[in-house]
Amino acid sequence: MSYKNYSDAQIEDLDNFTDFARSQLEPAERKKVDTILTLKLGFKEVISFIQNNNINDTDNFFWKSQLRYLYDFSKDTNIKVALLEFTIN
Repeated sequence: MSYKNYSDAQIEDLDNFTDFARSQLEPAERKKVDTILTLKLGFKEVISFIQNNNINDTDNFFWKSQLRYLYDFSKDTNIKVALLEFTIN
């Protein structure tokens, strides 16, 4: 799927989700919907940035900075979920 097609699908999904968010929801449901909507908007912005800047190389820093799941090749069964990892000496 091209960036353009994916972006169009995201916009349609956001429109549908926004309609749902405007419906009558319980307070706990409202918090969940707000969180999901915020994440979806962030994902849309990332895809737009990638598309608008012709980022098509997985070695590009911006592309790598979006990764959240890392496979540890030294251990066959390890997948790391991380936003930040650093060492202080």
